[in-house]
Amino acid sequence: MTLSTNLKKLGLNNKEIEIYLTLIKKGSTSPTDLAKITKINRATIYSSAKNLQNKGLIIEDISGTKTVLTPAPATQLEQIIKRGEKELEEKKNTINDIVEELNMITSEKKYPVPKIRFVDESNLENFIRENMEKWIQSMRKSDSTWWGTQDHTFSENFTEFNEWYWKRPYVGGIKMHLVTNEAGIEKVLEKRFQKQERDVRFADSMNFTSSVWVGGEYLIMIVTRNRPFYLFEIHDAALADNMREVFKNTWKNTKK
Repeated sequence: MTLSTNLKKLGLNNKEIEIYLTLIKKGSTSPTDLAKITKINRATIYSSAKNLQNKGLIIEDISGTKTVLTPAPATQLEQIIKRGEKELEEKKNTINDIVEELNMITSEKKYPVPKIRFVDESNLENFIRENMEKWIQSMRKSDSTWWGTQDHTFSENFTEFNEWYWKRPYVGGIKMHLVTNEAGIEKVLEKRFQKQERDVRFADSMNFTSSVWVGGEYLIMIVTRNRPFYLFEIHDAALADNMREVFKNTWKNTKK
């Protein structure tokens, strides 16, 4: 398994991977020189460097006359694991507390099944695949269309999703109308699936950092920009209807 593949699993996009690998090869380098070497514009270099810093992969040195970026020592990368484990443990504890409180409430009163479901990274992809047919069936009762916005990192981290999705027999007649970031992966997918009912438009003035899909009575929110990834499923017809109208207008007002 290549280093690039493993870095992608940590939540890095293609440009962040290129910048990080360049720093590994060149050592301490200024953002200006990185832009020249990688042919990536300076604004992207700065924003990507900030994300890499937040992930603990690089260090910014401002002690000299100009800013210099340096790859973090390999031993420091262990902190990423510890940070991810801590965040996941906190989410698990929160969910356990909620479940315990709900059990206490429902033991005395009859309440409907909770409409909100939280899914952590370990089950995220399986959850999407297992529930897709349910969402599609709900969509057929409305307008048979996916509406929403999408962070391109979803496509980067789940590269096989579109291939899997469009081969499902129950997807026939379902349209996909999403607005996404103007990223290379999305342009590739647009060409690859142009014969399907997939009409994804590119936002030139917005940068979506999470994906929000509306299908039928369901609202699905997915965060794949930083690890650990997670998903919320909300089953609420009124909320879904309202958000569908918002996303319809967003999509119609976005140029192809």
